[in-house]
Amino acid sequence: MLPYIATAAAAALALAPVVAADVIDVKTAANNSLFFKWRPTYHFAAPSGWMNDPVAPYYDENTGLYHLFYQHHAQHVQWGNISNSHAVSRDMMVWYDVPNPLVATNNPLIPSAIVTSWVNRNNPDPTTRYDRYGVFSGGAFPNDPLDFKKGFSVVYTSVQELPTGWSIAYKPNTETVSLVETTDGVSWQKYSGNPVIPSPSGIWNVTGWRDPLPILESESFREALFPNDPVGTAYAVMAGGFKAPYPKPGPRLYLYRTLPSDKHLTKWEYAGNFFFSEINKSWSRKWSGSFGSGFEMSGAFLLVDDDGDDHWCVSSSSQGDRTDPDAAKGSNWVWWGCGDVSADGVTKDTLTDSSYLKPNMVGVPDFGEAYAFNTFLAPPYKKAGSGGYGGSGSGKGCDNSKGGYYGGGDAHGDDEDDDDDGEGQGPNGMRRILLAWSFEGLTFSPKALGYQGAHVIPREAYIWSADVLDGADRATEQGSWTAIKNADGSYRIKTLALKPVAETALLRANASRHIDLLSLTANLSPSSGYTRLATMNSAAAYQISFTLTPPSSSATAASYAPALVFRRSPTSGEQTSLSYNPDLEAVTVTRAKSSLSPDFSNSTDTAPLRLWTLKKTGARQKIAVDLYVDNSLVEVFVNGVLALTSRIYPTADDAHEVGVAFNADPAKNPEPVKFERLEAWDFAGGVVAFPARPVNTSLPLVWDGPEVAGLWDGF
Repeated sequence: MLPYIATAAAAALALAPVVAADVIDVKTAANNSLFFKWRPTYHFAAPSGWMNDPVAPYYDENTGLYHLFYQHHAQHVQWGNISNSHAVSRDMMVWYDVPNPLVATNNPLIPSAIVTSWVNRNNPDPTTRYDRYGVFSGGAFPNDPLDFKKGFSVVYTSVQELPTGWSIAYKPNTETVSLVETTDGVSWQKYSGNPVIPSPSGIWNVTGWRDPLPILESESFREALFPNDPVGTAYAVMAGGFKAPYPKPGPRLYLYRTLPSDKHLTKWEYAGNFFFSEINKSWSRKWSGSFGSGFEMSGAFLLVDDDGDDHWCVSSSSQGDRTDPDAAKGSNWVWWGCGDVSADGVTKDTLTDSSYLKPNMVGVPDFGEAYAFNTFLAPPYKKAGSGGYGGSGSGKGCDNSKGGYYGGGDAHGDDEDDDDDGEGQGPNGMRRILLAWSFEGLTFSPKALGYQGAHVIPREAYIWSADVLDGADRATEQGSWTAIKNADGSYRIKTLALKPVAETALLRANASRHIDLLSLTANLSPSSGYTRLATMNSAAAYQISFTLTPPSSSATAASYAPALVFRRSPTSGEQTSLSYNPDLEAVTVTRAKSSLSPDFSNSTDTAPLRLWTLKKTGARQKIAVDLYVDNSLVEVFVNGVLALTSRIYPTADDAHEVGVAFNADPAKNPEPVKFERLEAWDFAGGVVAFPARPVNTSLPLVWDGPEVAGLWDGF
């Protein structure tokens, strides 16, 4: 259907309340009966069942393949006896499952790679049951930190006791660290000497101790902190915290190292606190969330900005100090911190409050439904046809009948964006990529869905820099940036920024249609209300990009109120809107009418974003947005800096309308506002994340029985 201007009747409908209708009772519907209703198509997701953290991502320079493991509880819709499944890709967009031939499974829809020793759960021999209750998260460690071409191994958290949680007593030997190795990237074998790091629970009173992640810039790290360590030393960050009455209770990032003289990755030693905080301390409540009571899924990395300055950063998850109207978020935050590293005054004494990382800015990588960020290094992006891995035409095609797991090397076309030179801020121009789990916006056991969770679009992290004309009150506020005053009185602002990887061009290049919607907004006034623009595909898979004139420094939510409306149903009135609220200084995804079902989260997702007055233009930043809609999974990227993930579950089958709403109060001196760019790409029939899978990948759900009561939910 071609886009068209809404009629007066249609505009009036948008102002009406959501219409009650026969609503699906999601909690009582039959198992798997809603498997396709809200399931994403172009995002990374398990074939079915529960999934959570991304695990051990890495790029294999020898094959040109990206590898990604993920936490998976097959045939269950709740967290439980977790194993790791595995997939590979040539472009981070199109993936292929990789079942491990060493794992005894007859079902290709359970692509297990690292499986728990559940069958040995009652064996008294500790060498057979160290991960009986779970293969938790971890990282991909280079076999030689000086030469990534020698391949990678996975170092993971092995769990032999449950339950575990930051707020409950920690059972001795709950978590250890184990190693799994490969020679071909397909067959993964657990190391016979596991675990490689024993539990410290006999010495430390911890909230948790898990998720070993590598510091891939090991030589830069060694030179900065441990110049006396031999070349080739590898370093890892572990996450957790200390509980009271410990002399210094609070969350901790523990640093470990393994020397090249030892058998690589099998002998580790504690090297001190990489970072610590007091309980529930916050750098800035508005901009940075909270450090909570315990950390998990925390990785450290180096970025070198356009000025040549080093920024040692950590990406982390914290537990225990969040209050949000969206119950699905629980008490957890995700956060990042960047600054300098120094060994001055740091000892290996865990009773001290010393740490190697001295942050000078702390922020939140995603204020929405995203958690457990993991990171890795990817090569510079090269556009199709340029001889790079991104559609160079050099890869093998996938042939599952012959056991092939290689993404096709088709040319997907050039990226429409021209502001990305393909170089990252990592070593040798490599890009630092962040992945995360997007949890569902619900708090019940969704057996009718037959699955839970997906991963966000891979995001590139970099340091954004600009000279701004804002005053000291705005520039020097303690927030998610640093500010250095220039000689002319302006400020040099720097912050860690996130943007979708350049490979998302593959989605647009394979779109079924591209629609320029700008002309449909030409005659709209600040108070003109809702205008319908287009009807998108029934799969609800698309991207909308726009640039909007910014609010003035004196604007309010009453005088500046433009919004993009999407997933709108003309029959039920369900809709979601995206806007910038000057009162909150924040991007908002309003979900109050996103679903008729009372079973899903409908609070507003809010992410603070400061609009700076740029020295090079003398004007305030415009609001440039890339919105990715994939059925229930929504991702918002703003100004190449902010990322926000949301979840929506419209019940109406016609919730595919897109429009704009200009709702400024006529009595509040509405500010002039206009779209300077507004276009959409319809992804129906285009790229899907797992093209080799059958259409229906649902599996019967399994109940584990009364044996697991108190350990995890049975389904």
